[in-house]
Amino acid sequence: MKRTVYISCMIFVVLSFCGCTHNNGDIGPWFGQWKVERIDKDGMPDPDYEGDCLLRFQSSVVTVVLVTNNGYAESSSLKYGNWEETGGYMHFDFKEGLNTPLNKLHMDKFVCPVCGYVGQSLIGVWECPECGTSAGEFKVECDLKILIREGKEKQLQLVKDDGTVYTYYLVKW
Repeated sequence: MKRTVYISCMIFVVLSFCGCTHNNGDIGPWFGQWKVERIDKDGMPDPDYEGDCLLRFQSSVVTVVLVTNNGYAESSSLKYGNWEETGGYMHFDFKEGLNTPLNKLHMDKFVCPVCGYVGQSLIGVWECPECGTSAGEFKVECDLKILIREGKEKQLQLVKDDGTVYTYYLVKW
């Protein structure tokens, strides 16, 4: 009897070490949490970025986190979306366009779900100029070119329609 209990316990211990940490399979080098350590705007450090955003990848879900210090304690603002990697690009798709973390990362290209109108900035936009749909219903889409994919430091690049180039420097966090 003791031997059966011992063998059962050993099997349980071995199986617990083989547990799944990647929901829906391995997503490769993007899995986990990445700090956006800095952003360059047209080759120069972005003066508005304070190193306070994180990207978290799990399966096809991405979470953008903005960590702020309000003078008393740290708090955060979250934005959930979907992502996929194809052809050397990361495609992000966020429902409900209005959110601080996305604006902080210049990911503010919005799409109206009713008429398909595409705009370049959510700042100051309250409704679609084409059909009047509330900005709260917009979705945000962006494609970032993958400059460096392997290792614990990665680089992504966003080119806006006006030609502004943002380079994101990510480190495993």
